[in-house]
Amino acid sequence: NPTLSPSHLQDLPGFTRSVYKRDHALITPESHVFGPLPD
Repeated sequence: NPTLSPSHLQDLPGFTRSVYKRDHALITPESHVFGPLPD
């Protein structure tokens, strides 16, 4: 899903990225799919 691609997330507001990164950390099985996100 291109909507969840790291390049797209980089363009989202910081709050949205924070929420996604929080969920991303919990959804570890999918972490390898999207790769690490920028801090």
